Amino acid sequence: MTSYTIQESPLGTFALLLGTQLIIQSTDREDCEKVKTGLEHRHPDRKNNA
Repeated sequence: MTSYTIQESPLGTFALLLGTQLIIQSTDREDCEKVKTGLEHRHPDRKNNA
């Protein structure tokens, strides 16, 4: 099962990924968290603890 993850780059940006597909990239982790939460509510089968 593919799930959402947030990764931080060495340059200080954050990326929300679905597997290896980029969903959003931002300088603010909170932006990625908000999008991740919204998507998890729409697709509970993709929810994880990361």
